[in-house]
Amino acid sequence: MSEQHRYSLCLLFLSVLLFFPFLGARDFWAPVEPRYAEIARVMFIKREWIIPTVNGGLYTDKPILYFWLVLIVSKIAISVNEWTVRLPSALGAVGVVVTTYAIGRDFFSRRVGFIAGAVLATSVRVIWEGRWAHVDMLFMFFFALSMYFA
Repeated sequence: MSEQHRYSLCLLFLSVLLFFPFLGARDFWAPVEPRYAEIARVMFIKREWIIPTVNGGLYTDKPILYFWLVLIVSKIAISVNEWTVRLPSALGAVGVVVTTYAIGRDFFSRRVGFIAGAVLATSVRVIWEGRWAHVDMLFMFFFALSMYFA
């Protein structure tokens, strides 16, 4: 196995260990998680994939991509629950770590990319955001992707 693959797999393994265990082990924390879960639940029940609503009113405060990802996972799991609502954030966190590695590798070296990805993955705030049902980690992932492809 090449050095590049070892670094990539090590970061991927670290990220999965940090972001995925016990995603559904706790209840939703107010105010954001219950709101996002309710929006996804209503979209799931009504099979309304285009217009998100909360308490009967239109919800346009956040982009719909997060809710689409929750709905895709919920379709597979057959319900909207704590795990399915938090999974897109965890996937976004893994994506940010891998993209950070790629940016560091391309601009400096594999070692620098690995260190940057590992530091990011083990940062308390990143772990918190990656395990919380919130769109911010997806925003961070797509921002990192735009930096990588710029």
